[in-house]
Amino acid sequence: MVEKASMEKLRPPDGYADLVILAEDYFNTTVSKIEPLKGDGSDRSIYRIHLMKDQQSSIVGVIHQNVSENRDFFLLTKKFQETGLPVPHLFTINAKETAYLMQDLGPYTLAEKVAVWNRENRHQEIIAAYQLVLDCLFRIQRGLPPILTEFLLTRKMDVSVYQTDLDYFKSAFMDWFGFSSLLNQAVRYELQAILVDQLSHLATDYFVYRDFQARNIMWLDGAPWFIDYQSAFLGPCFYDLASLLYGSRSGLNEPMRDSLVSYYFGLLKSSSPLSFERYQELFLYFVVLRRLRSLGSYGYLYGVKGKRDFYASISPTLKELSGLFRSQPSLKRYAHLSGMIQALQEIWQQHEETSGSR
Repeated sequence: MVEKASMEKLRPPDGYADLVILAEDYFNTTVSKIEPLKGDGSDRSIYRIHLMKDQQSSIVGVIHQNVSENRDFFLLTKKFQETGLPVPHLFTINAKETAYLMQDLGPYTLAEKVAVWNRENRHQEIIAAYQLVLDCLFRIQRGLPPILTEFLLTRKMDVSVYQTDLDYFKSAFMDWFGFSSLLNQAVRYELQAILVDQLSHLATDYFVYRDFQARNIMWLDGAPWFIDYQSAFLGPCFYDLASLLYGSRSGLNEPMRDSLVSYYFGLLKSSSPLSFERYQELFLYFVVLRRLRSLGSYGYLYGVKGKRDFYASISPTLKELSGLFRSQPSLKRYAHLSGMIQALQEIWQQHEETSGSR
């Protein structure tokens, strides 16, 4: 954090110099304070910026060297706004398109609000909040593809995308932690010939946010606001629903999830030929795919990026997957995959008991 000591212009270090220059030029005032914000797994550097002329309000500044990804974010922000969806207002972008200023949506993500509501046993508020998010998800999935035809033309969620998710799980989790021997031929067959084959035949005409989870949704004035949608695809309607309801920080228990799965089917059923039973089955397949990919993400962010907080998400994810395989009849066909997850959970639990959490 940098404090303003006088009315002279702040002399920033190189790390966020572009943001200070951008803010002072655009708002015609001086920057009084900058606070680094946590970006979870992102490579972006994010700051809350306070301006001298208005100490009560703030803006958010982002530095990110991936220009292509930034351009995707700028375009999608514009299209979200055209559809009336709640996303941050973009104030200005630097000439190199590596730094930009946008609306500050406050300090709370949906994940953080849900954690508070859970501690206070305000479970109905959690359900109501998620229903608002699902209302928006329905609008996102159906409303954006018609106005993003060119952008989504080469971004279809097909077999290669599902395979990439599974490869990520293999390399960043199984290989990294030395579990490769558990990923035997029988498990590989179930992942490829059963899971991927089932998913590859689905219609791909929905906007897929790709990382749609509670920590990527801000909560401001009793409503959800959306960020981090730049990795969008055109794909099935189940992927984002699985990401949201089974994210590591969703704060949901199984009865809550069941209620919300039913709620979203109610929104979809007028335009979907699927029965609820088939819809629920396909949803669970995507939950398995997403949770395996999440394990890959945790392994990569912990092992390669050194972000130690993500280590704590591994054990709950293995426990959650193991429970799903035991309790869901539609997942009984994955007997070898279920056995592998059970073995991983037991090994991980033994490791934590002998060495303690890292």
